[in-house]
Amino acid sequence: MSFDPNYVATIEEIVDAITNDNVTWAIGRAEITYSLAGLEENYRKDLAVAAFKAWSDIIDVTFVEVTSNENADIVFSLTNPQFHGTPPNPTTQSPGVINVPDFVLQGSFVPVSNTMVSLMHEIGHVLGFRHPVTYGSGAVYDEDRAFANDTRQFTILSYFEQSNYEGATTLPPTTLQMADIKAAIDRYGANDARPGNDVYGFNTSTSTAGSVYDFTYYQGDANPFHYQPGFVIYDTGGIDVFDVSGFSNDQIIDLRLGTWSNIGGNVQNIGIYLTSWIENAIGGSGNDTITGNDLNNVLDGGAGSDAMAGGKGSDTYYVDDTSDVICEKLNAGTDKVLSSVSFVLGSNIENLELISSAAIDGTGNSLANEIIGNNARNNLNGGIGDDTLYGRDGDDYLAGAAGNDTLRGENGADLLIGGDGIDLLYGGNGDDHLLGGMGNDSLLGGAGNDILRGGLGNDSLWGHAGADVFRFDSEINGLPNIDQILDFTANEDQIQLEDSVFTALGPTGPLAQDAFQIGTTAEDADDRILYDSATGHLSYDPDGNGAMTAIWFATLTNSSSLSADDIFVI
Repeated sequence: MSFDPNYVATIEEIVDAITNDNVTWAIGRAEITYSLAGLEENYRKDLAVAAFKAWSDIIDVTFVEVTSNENADIVFSLTNPQFHGTPPNPTTQSPGVINVPDFVLQGSFVPVSNTMVSLMHEIGHVLGFRHPVTYGSGAVYDEDRAFANDTRQFTILSYFEQSNYEGATTLPPTTLQMADIKAAIDRYGANDARPGNDVYGFNTSTSTAGSVYDFTYYQGDANPFHYQPGFVIYDTGGIDVFDVSGFSNDQIIDLRLGTWSNIGGNVQNIGIYLTSWIENAIGGSGNDTITGNDLNNVLDGGAGSDAMAGGKGSDTYYVDDTSDVICEKLNAGTDKVLSSVSFVLGSNIENLELISSAAIDGTGNSLANEIIGNNARNNLNGGIGDDTLYGRDGDDYLAGAAGNDTLRGENGADLLIGGDGIDLLYGGNGDDHLLGGMGNDSLLGGAGNDILRGGLGNDSLWGHAGADVFRFDSEINGLPNIDQILDFTANEDQIQLEDSVFTALGPTGPLAQDAFQIGTTAEDADDRILYDSATGHLSYDPDGNGAMTAIWFATLTNSSSLSADDIFVI
């Protein structure tokens, strides 16, 4: 197979290029033996063991060390001045041989190094993998590459540095690269590596701590040359996290399958394998860009002005800066923002929860939002849509605006405004103020001394515990605006009538005794509030026993003992 040197090969094409169909000795083997006798020094042996581990981490083959070269499938030598790997010869029954130049292994165990990459490279040759193209002596990228992305970013079988393609950072890979992993699995089957809940990067899980997937690994003796991390995440299950929180650079984090991320000031240095689903990501203190995948992602940009986009799943975003930006596409799951600052939901994001202890605000969009406050004073506004708002603790302001909304003040002295639509308002604990708005609303004060105002529409008002006020201050016009008071307690609760609406009641303060009449009709000119104790109907008669008709504006369902003492003009 040959390519134009400027052609960008797919992973599958690179796999075909590096797979040597003439070397098949190990196919079907569950166990491959090797001897380290030829390496002599322990630090050399430790490097070889680490290189075998890079392969066994991927493929369904166990590499077993034996003490003698005579019983080994693969042996090592120090006789050739260059790295070289030769597969076993079944005809002569000779083992595979990996030659290691003696001069490059002087010193100590240094697993983050080009030496380690060369060892992994030569093991690949012994297992039946080749260079993407036959390289001549002293091969250079500009003249000898197989294709444009013939670099160690895609396969450790390449001779050429990552920086030759799209400006990727040149680093010694500490794992097999994207095409190597696929080629190895295609030939030998997949290892069930890290099937649980794993953390890659900083704050690693038990399964990755101290490994090449642990960023602190690169800060110790394993990395005296101070290379930055460069690897491909291979993971087979669980709910996993890619944590780059220890870096202050502006980073690009991409959780999609087969993609590369720019981590720690580097370019395309961390990849995610073609089938390895990583659900969650944590950014650093720079201005990060995080892209999720098709699963339900949890994305946390960390400090800085971050841009996050989840993908098709139901995603959760952590926001800690007012300049953070979230991008969600239409019909891409049910998404949630957990914010420690005031936040306005952007398009296609359904839910918002305020998680800091500060007095901050939350605003919805045109969707059916769920907005949850924190334990401080919050202003929550649902916007358009059928929203559900929870104030939690604190003296909160909740506004449903348009749509059929549910507002729950919970603890604190809260102000709840339903707005347009048919709304449900629950004050909760505390002395709350509830205003229904335009539709046929239901208001429940809860514990505390609450004020309930139905607004326009035929509303249901229930004060519940406490000395509650049922206030009528909107236009009364008969049937379209008749409220039900479901639990009025005489001599404890109050009915308040706004004098700009009930203009014929006289001065503000307690209703005059002679302005109140029990019955269905006024008996004299002073009777302005009529109470039918049989039906609970409460009506306003602008001219007493004059020609004008009384206007029915409320019904009390449980109080036959209503008197003028329970009614106030305000």
